[in-house]
Amino acid sequence: MPKTAAPPAARKPASPLLAADEIMTLANEGRWDVLESRSRALAMRQPGHALGWKALGTALMQQGKFADAAAALTRLVRIVPSDIGGHNNLALALAATGKPAEAEASYRRAIRINPQYAGAHQNLGGLLSRLGRFDEALAHQRQALAIEPQRAEAHLLVAQALRELGQLREAEAAYRRAIELQPDHVDAHIHLGLALADLADFEPALVHLRRAVALRPDSHAAQLRLGSLLSKLGRDEFEMRQCLQRCIDLEPDNADGWIALGNEFLRTKEHERARQMFAAAQDLRPLLHKPAAKETPDFTVLMLDTAGAGCTPVDYLGGKAVYDRNFYCVMAHASPHVELLKTSGAVVFNMIGDADNGAAVLPFAVDLADRLGLPVVNHPRNVLGTSREAMAARLAGTPGARIPKTLRLSAQALAQAATSGVLDGLALPLLVRTAGTHGGDAFEKVDTLEPIAAFVAQHPGSDFYVTEYVDYRSADGWFRKYRFICIDGQLLPYHLAIHGGWMVHHFRTDMANQLWMQQEEEAFLARPHEAFDEAQQRAVLAMAAATGLDYCGVDIGVCPDGDVVFFESNATMLVHDEKDGPFVFKNPYVARIKVAFDAMIARKAGRAA
Repeated sequence: MPKTAAPPAARKPASPLLAADEIMTLANEGRWDVLESRSRALAMRQPGHALGWKALGTALMQQGKFADAAAALTRLVRIVPSDIGGHNNLALALAATGKPAEAEASYRRAIRINPQYAGAHQNLGGLLSRLGRFDEALAHQRQALAIEPQRAEAHLLVAQALRELGQLREAEAAYRRAIELQPDHVDAHIHLGLALADLADFEPALVHLRRAVALRPDSHAAQLRLGSLLSKLGRDEFEMRQCLQRCIDLEPDNADGWIALGNEFLRTKEHERARQMFAAAQDLRPLLHKPAAKETPDFTVLMLDTAGAGCTPVDYLGGKAVYDRNFYCVMAHASPHVELLKTSGAVVFNMIGDADNGAAVLPFAVDLADRLGLPVVNHPRNVLGTSREAMAARLAGTPGARIPKTLRLSAQALAQAATSGVLDGLALPLLVRTAGTHGGDAFEKVDTLEPIAAFVAQHPGSDFYVTEYVDYRSADGWFRKYRFICIDGQLLPYHLAIHGGWMVHHFRTDMANQLWMQQEEEAFLARPHEAFDEAQQRAVLAMAAATGLDYCGVDIGVCPDGDVVFFESNATMLVHDEKDGPFVFKNPYVARIKVAFDAMIARKAGRAA
């Protein structure tokens, strides 16, 4: 009887050892698509074995397939609940898919399994920082540093957390320690340079940014930061433009390089080239998105910005916000993005706040704001009426106030003022300045009309403001200039500058070295009603109300007879906290301004403050 053929041998399961060797080879070669295919097959063939799911999660993460990676890594940690790397990677995938609460829980599971797992502390710290929980973030970065005190990256992450908290000198020390441990750490040089720039230590800042560029010439971040700081300082033009052009060459699809070079062209008044740069940036990225400092934003604000036209500084006011921010650059033409912008915020904050420098773009901002149909803070139509001349005319006759007469004149008209009689209605002495300038630039006091023509000749092509000078010197011989911020009709004191001369700006004073001046400023911030009685406060409120703006600043002095002297009122005045130095006492009072600002934005957005 013929023999029956033996059945074919059953195929043996793949050896985990052989699979591990193949996985390591594919991972080392960066062949993530092949690794995904092979590891998926292994996971399907042996669903109870951890190796396939671990490798699949890794391959998917490397390809940016975070939702699929989270599913694979969830299977992994169910099979091996003690896999701390699995929990850490699952948290990374969850964070990338917009699930920060679940990511936080996964990081914490990894830390419970092994409290000495520095990577989980660091990643959790980064997540908490993105959620605005900066103190908690710093605590975890410090724990990671205690575990790995000789690792440069650990010092860098502590420095980043300190910088988020505004502790710049402590951050500086941590950055320097990272560089001591790893002198070629490019990110440490970049961020130390940025921290030093924030502290106005510009020369050492440039040293570290240049070192970063030398270490990695192909780093877009290094080139951008160095070029931008040089542009801000107006320094080393060839090197600066080389850096910014290099940014565009390295990453032509990154709008930041185009914007930075556009800002440089603005600085040098190459307006057409600047316009081309900003247009290219807007084609690449119509909106610049900045997320809220919390897991779920309360709402979104559309910020109407523009280039070189005097905008409300919002780094502090809009920083660490409970709302998302979408920034849009308004240009001197009708916006092609109206439909996009209608869905980009619950409320509009118009940042374009200078009636002089924004004259060309404000009409287009008015049109855009009207077409959006959203609540608007500081409507650009109201900004148009806040020039020095318009405000002086509007406030004339305000009870308890001294409103110096102000005229705006062309260069030709002002140059002929000594003989034409155009200034006959103004009393000498006079203050003469170019329109659109602030901070004392191109600004002089004249006792007669004769010097005016020479002043005009120094600034060809400008328009000028001429204002009556009011002697607001106090009885003790010092000049005092006060600034209030007005938000929805609420006056909040911001600073007091005391100086020996008539041109008073806080940065011009010797207040950093005069304790009595600092004490007087703090007294004004803490008890403004003692410096300004009810009648004076009504005068200041009238000055703010005349702008028609929801948010503005008012600069004033006080005459010896008690009248409030009006200097200016607009939305471009800088509000910021103090990082260190003798004026840190101001921070609690400045914080009140931010609280009021955020509450005003929330009210406009239709949400509870």
